[in-house]
This record gives sequence, structure tokens and C-alpha cells, in this order.
Amino acid sequence: MTTLRLETEHGTTLTNPSSGQIAQALSSLDGKSNSFAILARADQVYVQTSGSGSSGFVLEYRDGDEASHFQASNKSLPLDVIQDVFEKYAQGDSAWKESLVWEPLSAGEITVPAKWLVAAVMAALAAIAWVTVAA
Repeated sequence: MTTLRLETEHGTTLTNPSSGQIAQALSSLDGKSNSFAILARADQVYVQTSGSGSSGFVLEYRDGDEASHFQASNKSLPLDVIQDVFEKYAQGDSAWKESLVWEPLSAGEITVPAKWLVAAVMAALAAIAWVTVAA
């Protein structure tokens, strides 16, 4: 089974989160001090969002290298769409990809704050390495 890791800017970190935990974490995003969430399968393989329920969300996914990094063309998605994508991603249901129009991103266009993204990815890698060594 693939290990999933859910992280928010506010410091929430969950391994193999349930649908309820995903919904709760996404609902907590306020667009200010807690503005993004990442659900990762591996390094550079994730779905992430930034925003708030009141202003809408930007949604991205990456399936490996930079050429496989995409953003939803609608830059103000409602929370229910974001929750649906995250839950389907967690379940391994690829229908979420077909439910939206996607645009390729280059490294300079990443919308989630880069310093937080790097910190979150590094923390996820450290945790995965720790779990692997401990097992």
C-alpha cells in the first residue's frame, strides 16, 4: 500500500488520512496563516491546493518531473471540488483528473508559497525515511 501524507501550512501532518481527516484539514484552510494543503504519494508526486473557502482555491498536481506539473485552469475552485479531488486522489481514483481542465506549469509559475512547499516536502521525506527505518 502506498503511504499518503497530508500536510497543511498550519502544521497538520497526517499519514494515510481518512476522508474525514482530509475534509477537516481542507476546511481549516483560511487563505492567511493556514493557506495550503498537500497530499503526497512520494517526492514530486502530489496534489496541492492554496486558498480559502471564502475566496476559492487554486489546485495543482505533479506526477514526477517538472513537465508533469499542472494547475487547474479555474483559479477559484469551491471547497467541495477540492475535497472531492483530494479524496479521490487518496483512494487512487483517477477520475479527479478528468473532472477539471488542466494547464501545464513551469517552475516560475508555482502558486503555493515556495518556501512552505519546500519545507513541507522536506518534512514529508524525513518522516517517510523515519517510518521506513523504524519498520
